[in-house]
Amino acid sequence: MRHFFTVVVSLALVAGACGSSEPELSPEALRDQFAGDFSDSTPIVGSLSFDELGCLADALLVSETPETVIRLGQDGPTPAQASLVVDALSTCALVPTVFLAGAADLEVEPQCFLEGIEPDSLEPLLVTGLVSSGDGEVSVGQLDDSLLANLVRCTLVEDLLAEVGGELSSVCQAVTQAATEVTLETLQGAENEGALLLSGQLFAAARGFLLLVPALDDSWPGVAQRLAESSQRGAILFAQAAQNSAAGLAVLTGLDDFALSISGQRESLRRASTELQEYLIGDCGKTANVVFSVFGELLDSAPLVKAPQAPAFDVPLWFCTGLRQESVVASVAVQAADFGGEEVSGSMLAASVVATEKLLQWVAAEVPEELRLAAQQVAALYTHLAQTVNNGQAEEAALTEVEGWLAAALFDFAETDLVTLSAAADSLVEWTEESCGTQPLLAAVAGMAIES
Repeated sequence: MRHFFTVVVSLALVAGACGSSEPELSPEALRDQFAGDFSDSTPIVGSLSFDELGCLADALLVSETPETVIRLGQDGPTPAQASLVVDALSTCALVPTVFLAGAADLEVEPQCFLEGIEPDSLEPLLVTGLVSSGDGEVSVGQLDDSLLANLVRCTLVEDLLAEVGGELSSVCQAVTQAATEVTLETLQGAENEGALLLSGQLFAAARGFLLLVPALDDSWPGVAQRLAESSQRGAILFAQAAQNSAAGLAVLTGLDDFALSISGQRESLRRASTELQEYLIGDCGKTANVVFSVFGELLDSAPLVKAPQAPAFDVPLWFCTGLRQESVVASVAVQAADFGGEEVSGSMLAASVVATEKLLQWVAAEVPEELRLAAQQVAALYTHLAQTVNNGQAEEAALTEVEGWLAAALFDFAETDLVTLSAAADSLVEWTEESCGTQPLLAAVAGMAIES
């Protein structure tokens, strides 16, 4: 009896198993079912043709079972299957097509958007879209630098074409490239603030102006070159201010430095910028405004600096910021020799000479070539004076005693006659004051050669 029931149960199980099995799908039927299911479950592939979806099924079947492929088509890919699907898309050369479908909300012309982009670089973005949202959509925040640059440029081109119509001239193409530089820096530099943000934007403006140079004709290339140099100067000054100033003062310091660097040139720069901007707007529409926005705001924001005349020679980049730093170091050295006294002492005068000598050595190495000889002559004098008072006795010497040492050393200095030396000191100090404002220790140099 027990054997009878065992046989019956076994037969029943076999029959049940056989009755529940489904016939295997042929490759063609599996492709058809996957194509219909996958286009419904995963909207991003909805634009693919039946044959393209069939290619995906074949690519998936290389590594997956038919049951897995059918289930993936019905339910859409799980996060763990995102890379698998993107690999299949790559096999079928469908990555760009599906990526564009996921980026449809960005509303950018497809061919322009993918210009210069390798399909391989799109695959990680598709994987991220499938994992994060399940539908493969791509947002602006997910774009890498190359795609973001294309998105900005293509958007600007579309706006420009809508405004001026027809094909873009070489000048207008350069304008869109320049505007792209400025816009990208604003987007990508959003994590910066204050002086660092301004520095990045001005560097971008400088690159933009340089992009205009080869596309312009007549006198305009020189104007664009000049604006590029001024923008770069401002960028470096703001970067230096951000590095060496308190966060709350960095922007003001940068503005002061820039204002000093363009003293006497502000109106000519403003006129040059305005004229080139108006010329480009006439040909290329309002997109040109983007290129000039940062530099124009800087010209308007920088404080007015009254100078008797523009510096005779160009001010080297970073010179004024460096001069202020060196002057502070020198002043601190002098103050350290004060020992709490209320009046000028012999030790303070000696320390002032030694500190000024170090300051002049820095100035002589940094001034324009036209002033190099004058600066070297004055620095050589102060080296001689510093050696005189740096004898270990100045700390205890009276003021009159140190003054006597300096007077004797001055008249013993045989390298340059006093008239030539005084003229060199005057020209050096005049240029630094016109370029960077008055620095007390340096200002005293002009009088000392005569008064001592």
